[in-house]
Amino acid sequence: MTNRLLSKFARYVLLFVIGVALTGCVTYTSIRKHPDFANNSRVINTVAMLPPVVEYVHLVFDGDNERMASKEASIASTLQEAIPSSFKSYGYKISKTNLNEKITNDPDLGYELEQIRKAYVTASSELYGKGMVDEKESAGFKVAIGPIVNQFADIADADGLIMVRYYGFTKSDGLMTKEVVGNVLLAGLTGTYYQPARNGSAIEVALIDGNNGDVLWSNVKSVAYDGSYAIVSSALTPLPRNVTNTHLPAEEALPADASEKMAAVDVKGCEKALPDDFNQTYFRVGKTLYDARAFAPAKLCFEKSTELDEDADDKHDAYFHLGMMYELGQGIDADDEAAKQLYAKAGLLEEPNANEKID
Repeated sequence: MTNRLLSKFARYVLLFVIGVALTGCVTYTSIRKHPDFANNSRVINTVAMLPPVVEYVHLVFDGDNERMASKEASIASTLQEAIPSSFKSYGYKISKTNLNEKITNDPDLGYELEQIRKAYVTASSELYGKGMVDEKESAGFKVAIGPIVNQFADIADADGLIMVRYYGFTKSDGLMTKEVVGNVLLAGLTGTYYQPARNGSAIEVALIDGNNGDVLWSNVKSVAYDGSYAIVSSALTPLPRNVTNTHLPAEEALPADASEKMAAVDVKGCEKALPDDFNQTYFRVGKTLYDARAFAPAKLCFEKSTELDEDADDKHDAYFHLGMMYELGQGIDADDEAAKQLYAKAGLLEEPNANEKID
């Protein structure tokens, strides 16, 4: 049942993205907020992430598509690391309870989780049935999945639960050839050629009140590749900071555990080549520093990643984070043009100068 429901989500996201392209209006958004959360009258301090629902598919010419279980497991692991880390950087406390372990050891909890997922599918259709909405409308969504969430919130001793759905795909050579030929024929009629994407991914992230099941905040994002870190950062960048946490660091300050993170990776580590026995990539080191809000050394690591990391996803994610830093002015002067070109290199935009070096 979960696989079928997620496949519906995959089809929906494709239509949703098409809708985004057709609006062409920057005042429209994919973000949804409950009014109480938008005006800070609903406070969430501690959150716990439910096991994510992940579908990754190898799309082939004849339509006999194949689920890629090992890839799904890898993505799920990345999401369970990246999403709590991002919430923590926005001032939320992360529950120490291992819900995966609890569910594995209790079949009844597994059943309850499936009920929550089904309820959220219904809620999501209410949230996104209209597609993109004007920013003024985004803070008026009163959608709930009900008190079915109570049990998990109580187990995790959390105020809120994080629901995540992820869909990704990669295309076979045969399917790519078919699409290229089709697009060439279409270009003959329209005068415009679109290069089909070999990979793609979409994510839906929601914060749910652990008491009554209200969906307090949600967002949907998609990218033209399957980099998990970048799509998480893209989806969560608009997440409201938890301003009620008195220990929340200032925008440019380091959180209390920053020194521990720094010791683990060495702030100056990216100024020289990483040791051969160091089981990290430049992007992973940069992401750790970025989450600790040490933007200057993070930027250096991301730049090294684009040149030296062998993994294509790491390179894409590094370009995305550099673009975000330029867009938001994190440790550097804000520069929208540089941000756009970096986003294009990350596969988020179609830019004519996407392959030009950014000085």
